[in-house]
Amino acid sequence: MGLYEVLKVVHIGAIIVWVGGGLGLLVLFAAAERSHDNADALRVIKGASILGPTLSVPAGLLVLLSGLGMVWAGGLEWEAWVLLSLLGVAAIFGLGAGVVGPKPEWATLIWERDGDETRALACGRRALRIARLDQVLQFAILALNVIQPAWTDEGIIAGLGILVTIGALLTLRPLPGLVEPA
Repeated sequence: MGLYEVLKVVHIGAIIVWVGGGLGLLVLFAAAERSHDNADALRVIKGASILGPTLSVPAGLLVLLSGLGMVWAGGLEWEAWVLLSLLGVAAIFGLGAGVVGPKPEWATLIWERDGDETRALACGRRALRIARLDQVLQFAILALNVIQPAWTDEGIIAGLGILVTIGALLTLRPLPGLVEPA
């Protein structure tokens, strides 16, 4: 087994952890919201504040580094799928550093220190809504890596762009039946 194959195994394993961890949190949060159990929802938000820096960020960095290593070790060209995947990862890291990462920590602090469930839930809900967008981007990156379109595959690239746009619009709306405080 060569370096490329080792990097590919690491890459796929890190993707499973990165995507699966985020998806699991979102499913747990949706279940807590649907049951109208604020304490359960806040525990999931607190879990997100722990899992983000200890699991999601390292896994995402490993996805990025192993992917770049595969491009180098495999002598791959900087084709559309590679560059668009990097752009997607950059967007996810930007959203994570700017919104998704800090907000669950703030929500947990507001909940535990101030005892303000309403403000904590509002803060956590905003973060997890953006985390749903992260999932859309992660699945778009997965699609790019499976399909591997070239720059001449404008239809495929445009189709993925349309799907990401629709997914973003759907994920950024509030959950049905949920009224968030202003």
